[in-house]
Amino acid sequence: MTNFTAIHHVCNAGENKTLKRILSLKLLELLEASRNDVYYVRRISSDEYSGRDAIHKIYKQFTQDFLHDTQLLNMPEPYATVLGDGKKYFRDDCKKVAGIKKRYGNFYLGKNGEDLGQYFRTLYNILKFIDNNKEIDNKKLYTNLLRAQLSRYELALLFYNCLSDFGEQKMAPLVKKYEILKHLEERTIPPENIGIWREFMHNECVDDGRGDSPRLLTAYSPPRPSHETLCNQYTPNIYIKSMYFKKR
Repeated sequence: MTNFTAIHHVCNAGENKTLKRILSLKLLELLEASRNDVYYVRRISSDEYSGRDAIHKIYKQFTQDFLHDTQLLNMPEPYATVLGDGKKYFRDDCKKVAGIKKRYGNFYLGKNGEDLGQYFRTLYNILKFIDNNKEIDNKKLYTNLLRAQLSRYELALLFYNCLSDFGEQKMAPLVKKYEILKHLEERTIPPENIGIWREFMHNECVDDGRGDSPRLLTAYSPPRPSHETLCNQYTPNIYIKSMYFKKR
């Protein structure tokens, strides 16, 4: 029995409390299994990481090696290249969405793409399943549970995935609709990309990392609407086709 078939049977069985709990657990198990399949190996020490630790390292690699570049310092070119002696600086093109798309594409199509691709496809299919299933009445209950399982670095990578050609058409609308990035702290994003982050989260509630309660971003939408309006404004119509989880 495939993962999708098992979940589909739970949905068809009804919406009592026990079955809701089973459905929630099965969806989270899918995400956890996909997350645990993500690996990262350090180039110098060959240390291996998996799961959340791997995603943390992968995000760090993306921001340091793809969004930033190295300015060589006072050394002949061959030696500087080998020793890597230099100062990191943020790439000018990565201060715009077009540049981020290009760099993320290079990053994603490299060695990180295979594991991350499976992880993001699983996350997308879970969101699409919840959004498209008529048997699920309280969809926000399930997406909130899903959101609570994502670390700050998973959220940050998801943000860049949504900006990219790999996520902007399908993943991004669902992420916005269900406010999956609501609690992504701004301090996790490079300062040079905060403006892009705020524009992406247009009229959403986000966490700036300075307190327990989310604050509202209104720089792009004066005059300031009410808190309730900001949190509930984004309700796009999304056409959802039938989805299938492949057997792992």
